[in-house]
Amino acid sequence: MPENVIFEKHVSSLLFQSALRHKPVMKMRNEHGQMADAVTLNTAKMIGEGGGRKVYAYPGKPEFIIKTHKPFPHKPFHHIRRRLRFMGRRFGDYLHSIIEAEEYTAMIARMHRIPDFVPGYRGMVMIEGQVGAVFDAIREPDGAISPTLQRFVARNGYSPSLEAAIDHLWSQVMTFRCVVSDPNLGNVLVQSRADGILHLWLVDGLGERTLIPIMRLSDRVFLRNTRRFHAEMISAAKQLAVPRG
Repeated sequence: MPENVIFEKHVSSLLFQSALRHKPVMKMRNEHGQMADAVTLNTAKMIGEGGGRKVYAYPGKPEFIIKTHKPFPHKPFHHIRRRLRFMGRRFGDYLHSIIEAEEYTAMIARMHRIPDFVPGYRGMVMIEGQVGAVFDAIREPDGAISPTLQRFVARNGYSPSLEAAIDHLWSQVMTFRCVVSDPNLGNVLVQSRADGILHLWLVDGLGERTLIPIMRLSDRVFLRNTRRFHAEMISAAKQLAVPRG
């Protein structure tokens, strides 16, 4: 077992230290004292979309992005699922962002420092009558949003430097005991830094979305799944880089 892995049982309580560095983006009040929308979608550029959320650049603040939430899809036995799941009942359509924020804060509590492989969580902001979650933007030296691992490999192929970046990412996941629920190539951004080093960021799929959070409760399952996810990401990237013909 790696010596630098910190497990939940080693932490006496969750320390909300993220508030010291990551202040939430607050909506403003108008002249009548009412809460006013801070951002309008017609001025925001959509930069991505997943099954549960849309991602926009924050207008006028390129250092941030905003994730807006889609309504939960109604699956079979939807009402029973919601009754059995306290988090789902309590947070509804915002559950994904709450789980991400919870996992982010848990990592800080375990290590007493800010993780550098997950974008910082900055709070919530009003967007035309709905609420979006604000995170740090991951950008290239020229200011463009960093590409996903999937797009990066399709464009640049696979290399030893990329494999080293993938290894470093999963080493950090193990060190912070970060629970990853969806480690696909589209949930990772590849940032090419000015010094030529590739740095990978997990931008989605954090935290456990199962009824029983087995990875959070079991060290054995966490280690097994994390090692498997690491190997699967390398395998998927290599397969994507192989020319088809």
